[in-house]
Amino acid sequence: LLYCANMGSDNISVIDIAEKKRVRSIGTGKWPSDLYLTPAFRHLFVSCKYTNTVQLIDANTEQHLFTKIDTGISPARLIPVNKRLVAVINEWEYAFNKQSSVIFLDIKDYEIKSSIRVDGGIFDGAVSKSKKYLYITVPLKDKVIFVDIRKREKVFEVALEGGTPSWLSMSKDGRLLFVSCRQSKKVAIIDVRDLI
Repeated sequence: LLYCANMGSDNISVIDIAEKKRVRSIGTGKWPSDLYLTPAFRHLFVSCKYTNTVQLIDANTEQHLFTKIDTGISPARLIPVNKRLVAVINEWEYAFNKQSSVIFLDIKDYEIKSSIRVDGGIFDGAVSKSKKYLYITVPLKDKVIFVDIRKREKVFEVALEGGTPSWLSMSKDGRLLFVSCRQSKKVAIIDVRDLI
């Protein structure tokens, strides 16, 4: 099965890959923007931007377990950090203070452990191979921020002037961070081997 978040329809499509067709849908809060299926395929977390919540769905029964994990304004991305933590990226788009945040959600007890405020608005994130660092893009500030996950603080940043850095991807060996830059229409490559 493939789960697909339908932002405009307030539901998730369940697609049978072998049959190449949608077999059903699961209702969600407003504007589901990202999904995280746990490694054991037991739970499906859904970030809902317009209801400012993360929902938890039993992947086997497709029933809602929790519908209101309050994670802040406009949760847009879910990034698994390790077996216990998921980083929830709250973008700035609908926040009045033009700041975004990263919320660290413990998926074992469904509690928020900590948060980091970022000026300018986060777009995407990726975790280092060592699970020690979270890399996040801030398009309006033209930079990539490196966050120490254990300390929950920014340790470094890379400026990409005029690039508008957006999507992130790690190389398979964890040595290179690829950053798509919308404005410059280039892919920046950052060597992060010292942080593995």
